[in-house]
Amino acid sequence: MRKQRAEGFAPGHISAFFAPFYHGNVFRTGSYGAGVAISSGCTSEVWVEDAEDIEVVTMADGEVRVLEVTAGAVRAVLEESNLKMRVVCNLKHALPVSQGFGMSASGTLSVLLALCKIFGMPASTAFRAAHRAEVLQRTGLGDVAGICAGGYEIRLKPGIPPYGIVDGIVSSDEETTLVLCVLGDALETKKVLGNRETLGRCSIAGRKALAKLLKEPTVKNLCRCGFEFAKETGLASMEIQECVNALWKAGIPASMVMLGNSVFAVAGGRRRKRAETILESYGRVYRTQVWHPL
Repeated sequence: MRKQRAEGFAPGHISAFFAPFYHGNVFRTGSYGAGVAISSGCTSEVWVEDAEDIEVVTMADGEVRVLEVTAGAVRAVLEESNLKMRVVCNLKHALPVSQGFGMSASGTLSVLLALCKIFGMPASTAFRAAHRAEVLQRTGLGDVAGICAGGYEIRLKPGIPPYGIVDGIVSSDEETTLVLCVLGDALETKKVLGNRETLGRCSIAGRKALAKLLKEPTVKNLCRCGFEFAKETGLASMEIQECVNALWKAGIPASMVMLGNSVFAVAGGRRRKRAETILESYGRVYRTQVWHPL
């Protein structure tokens, strides 16, 4: 085949809380929890040409970088399809990586969606491959399922469709704008998901938060349950707690982003300026929208 090119886009995703669940079937592995898909994601350009073996080159903003999750997912799709190709991927992330905004899942998924365009594969191939790569590399448990559902979501059953079950939370117009803030250095998801003690705390606190949210499935309660989870698990630093408390005192629902040294605030309408003013004193501020599938 001649050298072909395609573009792919995938939204980001924020988890407010989670309870990890591992299964022998990687597609059943995932998390109980809740979060929101966001419009700030990753756009990727992918070039494909024939080769004697599989070769995957990954770049971020035009610079060659080792992106193990993305490269592994692409390689797996090609191997399953008995395709020997040279694939070059250039990823453009809208938000910082390793701050809980789902950029790893978004980047991998955007590349795979472009790859599926080129080879005429269904989008479900991309979602399954991205989920599998995230789980195997311990970089995420629920981002792909959350992106697949869109909007404010509650992960009732772990895994990717058809195994995972995700419900939605109805939101108002003022709840479609989010203000984000990165407070400091990134948190490495692998370290958290590889720590049994931390996972144990997340499992207990995550299921507790889910039960509370299901009794009152609102965006405000999602933030409240998320903040309780962050404190109970010990994941929220004193600075993050101070930041989130300042937002709540101003009447702005907010919580810590899982897993990142970052905060999200639900701040549409008049609340947006107030939220940005508060957050600017803590770190770098970004604005995004809740993303829904077309």
